[in-house]
Amino acid sequence: MKKIYTLVALLLLSGWAFAQTPDNESQTGLQLVKQHAASIGLTQTDIQNSIVSNTYLIPGTNIRMVYLQQTYLGIPVYNRMQVLAFKDGGLASNAGERITYPEVKSKQAGSVPTINAPTAVETTISALKVKDAAYIHIPVAAAINGKVNFGTMNFS
Repeated sequence: MKKIYTLVALLLLSGWAFAQTPDNESQTGLQLVKQHAASIGLTQTDIQNSIVSNTYLIPGTNIRMVYLQQTYLGIPVYNRMQVLAFKDGGLASNAGERITYPEVKSKQAGSVPTINAPTAVETTISALKVKDAAYIHIPVAAAINGKVNFGTMNFS
């Protein structure tokens, strides 16, 4: 029985360890991106406006996968990911693309919201023409790590 508990504990710990992307792994991926920026088609500004969201070595090979996500004003640009494969230190594959001129497409929007979260929820409820919207109480909620949780607000 002791052996089973030990085995389960080791499996859980190994799963947790492999699920993490350590900073040194991210730095390794970023170094490869910087070394091959010209062949990837990235400028220095593009690299500064990117984060390595994940990177890993494919077991049994010399292939490193790097998932490079575009950012704008420090905010991740979702659905814009470059998937890069490096074999023996050289670029083997480059898939995905970036939004060009995000400052133009965002109409020079800043990284700070122009309306607060409760007002955004009220506007959404009105725009969706939610039945009995006048009876829905929107609680005042504090932002934690830039996110506001309003709960269920007693409707579904």
